[in-house]
Amino acid sequence: MDKKQNLSPPPSPPLKNRAFFRYQPPPQPMTAEDENELLKKLQGFQYIPPEEIGKSICRHCLNDLTHAGWCGECEQREFARNWQKLDSGNPEVNSIIADTQFKTKNMFTFLEWISPKKIYRIPGIVGTGGTGYVTAGLWIDGPRKSVQKDDNPRSGPINVALKAFKSPKYFIKELKAIQEWLLNFNEFGREDFERALKYVVRCYGVTFNPATSSYELVYHLVKDGTLREYLDTKWTLLSWQEKLRLTKDLALALQLFHKRNLVHGDFHSANILMNNNVPVIIDLAQCCSEETAKSVQKLPFGLVPYVAPEVWCQAPYTKAADVYSFSVIMFEIATGCRPFGGIAHGLTLKKAVVQGRRPTIAYGSGIPNCYVDLIYQNWSHDPEKRFTVNQILINVCRWYGALLKKNDADIMEDFYKAESRRVKILAEDEQSLLHVLGGHPQATYTSRLLDDSTLRKQV
Repeated sequence: MDKKQNLSPPPSPPLKNRAFFRYQPPPQPMTAEDENELLKKLQGFQYIPPEEIGKSICRHCLNDLTHAGWCGECEQREFARNWQKLDSGNPEVNSIIADTQFKTKNMFTFLEWISPKKIYRIPGIVGTGGTGYVTAGLWIDGPRKSVQKDDNPRSGPINVALKAFKSPKYFIKELKAIQEWLLNFNEFGREDFERALKYVVRCYGVTFNPATSSYELVYHLVKDGTLREYLDTKWTLLSWQEKLRLTKDLALALQLFHKRNLVHGDFHSANILMNNNVPVIIDLAQCCSEETAKSVQKLPFGLVPYVAPEVWCQAPYTKAADVYSFSVIMFEIATGCRPFGGIAHGLTLKKAVVQGRRPTIAYGSGIPNCYVDLIYQNWSHDPEKRFTVNQILINVCRWYGALLKKNDADIMEDFYKAESRRVKILAEDEQSLLHVLGGHPQATYTSRLLDDSTLRKQV
């Protein structure tokens, strides 16, 4: 490991000297005129009811909390005091962790250096991917809560996922992508903030595995498996109302990125975990701003069936390419099938996609026509003709709302006919679902670098 970088902590933010006033109301009710007069006298002061003390005002510096239970100034002073303890052994890792800590505005948007001694490792591999593998563990201290909690500023033991990497370059790439995501996360309004906590897996920080002499990222552990595994086992049980709810949730998750001009870059069903039937996006290694994606020429990375045709032709990766991938997931939700599961994912499929081939969806096969139309619209060879994620949300929410409220006869008829057809197909021919789990031996559903030399191995 590299030697620790000799850096001095950034200066602590100055404490604002603001007056603090606790107003005790008089025993008699006040008129509106009395209240206005009193407010004029108390200009520059703030009345805090006793029951609100310590909730909206910091109990230490008496300044407004920047987030529920979180005082930005006090927390950054605490980070500065602990600066000398931040010793991952790698100056670049130290710098990224410190950057998130000194720019955070709440308890969810910073990374920590987690000592290997604080991690209890559970044997066995939870999952594998193109850049590494994931194991499970127990973080003994748990994530930091706030200096507001003097008795114990940490949550206590928590289950975590430990992501190890095949190469240090993959580790640094994903760490930097998480750094950019957290800096954007800081600026989210309340609605998007709550949505990000729900739909994007949280990264707690970085640790080191002495057994492999490599760094690992520490994520929140989501135990319900991937979306692909969820569809493999539960697709026959999903009504169209549930499928629309799942589509809506995924669109809301992707919208978080696109609203900040970010692209995910590797959007597929194996990079989505299920948490109590709610989809959670993982693996931000390819996430970057659309401007960065346009300025950096790079080979496609991910799964062949999800890559948009223009990306194969060396066009920059855009939000429209994410939408193409999103619609492949819509195909999976609608049919239960793996995209192009019956053929090899090699050069032949790449050329076919560029020439216009798409997974086959049959109208009248238990899928509403409007849902099929939306998928094909977003599989257009021309990225300009695809919908934005906002337009997708408008359509899906309209359909979902119509089924919930029963207020649009045309939409209800389309989906009720599809639901009736779906149930009939399942009842008549259970064997028709065998293709869902089957597939070609060279159909690869693990993310990888998609250069021609790799694709030639799968013809």
